[in-house]
Amino acid sequence: VLTSYSANLSTAITKCMASEDRNLRGSKIE
Repeated sequence: VLTSYSANLSTAITKCMASEDRNLRGSKIE
């Protein structure tokens, strides 16, 4: 249970960082 929670957490963090990275790139282009 702990490992699957950790995997889900790291996946959520990765998705969050990816979306923030896209937002930063978008603002740099504009």
